[in-house]
Amino acid sequence: METYKISKLKENEYIFETRLGLSYSMEIKKSDISYLQTNGSSKYIDIFRFSIFDKDYPIESDYIIRNTILDFILSYFSKNTNDEIMFFINNEYEKNSNSHRAKSRLKLFRRLFRIATRSKNSNYIFLTNEHFILNHQQYKMDYIGIIIKMTSLNYNNIVRAFNKFCHENSYQKE
Repeated sequence: METYKISKLKENEYIFETRLGLSYSMEIKKSDISYLQTNGSSKYIDIFRFSIFDKDYPIESDYIIRNTILDFILSYFSKNTNDEIMFFINNEYEKNSNSHRAKSRLKLFRRLFRIATRSKNSNYIFLTNEHFILNHQQYKMDYIGIIIKMTSLNYNNIVRAFNKFCHENSYQKE
């Protein structure tokens, strides 16, 4: 699987550049969301974030970007003892299509993890806050997603913590 070279900027911050010169940054940080582990201790969920530096460029359709992000996340799981990683999917307004972008990005993430599950024989599940959103057409906040190792001893507690967070943060007050 071809990927771009990832460079470490500082602790938990990385960058890669595409062949057209777009720079993507990736960051892992701790959230304030925790769950109770089977050993009785609390564990905070990490958040994965990626963004594009050069916003004036049109976003390119490049399978190597997909491969690089997927490889980074799978590498994160293999190097860490974490069973989960959460992320927010930017839902900014797209003037060209008169709509918000998150739904298409959710499709991308789903496709990434279908590919990962098939090609890497991985056992991950991808959950989002979609079922907590009352009106998708009027929803302007970011979408929330989580990737969880299905073999985790803490699987049920992680799902409960994620659902609680989504319930508290996905409904828009009108």
